Amino acid sequence: MGKGCYDSGITVLMGCPDSIKKKLPAPSRRQHQPKVVALLYEPLECNVYVKPSLREWKQPLICKSSFAAACGCPLAPGSQCGNSVFSFFPFRSQVSVVVAFVRSLEESDELSGDANRKCVRARRISSFLFGISFGVTNNGYPAVGSQDRMMSSGSCLDSHQNGLITACPWDPRIKGEFVHQTTFSIPLTHVKDFISDVKALVKIEPKSLCVLELNNGILMRYVTSSPAFLGKEERALDFDLTYYRSKDDPLTPRLYEDYIEEIEQMALLKYNALPHWGKNRNIAFDGVIKKYKNANLFLKVKERLDPSGLFSTEWTDQILGLKGNVTVVKQGCALEGLCICSEDSHCAPNKGYLCRPGKVYSAARVCTRVSA
Repeated sequence: MGKGCYDSGITVLMGCPDSIKKKLPAPSRRQHQPKVVALLYEPLECNVYVKPSLREWKQPLICKSSFAAACGCPLAPGSQCGNSVFSFFPFRSQVSVVVAFVRSLEESDELSGDANRKCVRARRISSFLFGISFGVTNNGYPAVGSQDRMMSSGSCLDSHQNGLITACPWDPRIKGEFVHQTTFSIPLTHVKDFISDVKALVKIEPKSLCVLELNNGILMRYVTSSPAFLGKEERALDFDLTYYRSKDDPLTPRLYEDYIEEIEQMALLKYNALPHWGKNRNIAFDGVIKKYKNANLFLKVKERLDPSGLFSTEWTDQILGLKGNVTVVKQGCALEGLCICSEDSHCAPNKGYLCRPGKVYSAARVCTRVSA
């Protein structure tokens, strides 16, 4: 392969009949010539090589703003250089008044305890996002673009400063989004069973997951294993759940809270999921360090590099199992994910939410609305 195929560079073969260890079919005589696309980091540009024979190379053609893939991993036949951009619509600046209005609608839905309006808006939002390909602008499919234009999926931070006429939806200076995020990785060997359990739960009350669909649904992405001491120890699927959180009162229960809590506990306890280190509520990190077989090696390195604990906090000591515990048991603690309820006072009994077993995963303990 020559230039471009090294640890920090990229080479992608598309239908080359002489490609090594590649299983892509050779293009027919009627198709365009076989191509080799190489992204060189210096300079950052994509060279498209036309190879008319096994031994002859023509001068490379320059294709700006191209794509990246792991060296030696072929893309689908027909993929080529592109100029696509992934500007995820929910990560763009929005008109502040509109963002505030949407938040008010959600607060009203929560107060009424009726998910019907949530479901209607969720379907409309999903239809809109599908219609605009979630914000991918491209010159055909598959959408292909350079790493910085495809993986940096939002333009919000680059928006104009206009006195908050527009703002990021999560900007604390406006009345905007305020959410919980539960994100975890489940080994591929258990994904099918987990999804079956979630489907069984949704079948009991189909409206229950409108609270997620209103926030872009359940996002999933594949992750590979890593030799890092606290990395994924086997190939897995990430699940990302985003849902409403009260901004005024942390003791305010959420609509269909029990369904989301059951999914959370099902993943973490039944399927031994690993939490995303930068997201989640407290309960996701309870005893998490025990899930990593190389945790002791990590702690030894940590002690060697930071013996005085300069980069440690009370929180890191808790999640690493060094001192204290992330679980906080008090009145209403389950509502914010500070604990898994074990008695009614951990929920909101004065608002009709009591601690009950899960509907599908009976070992779960969730805050369930039993009366108005």
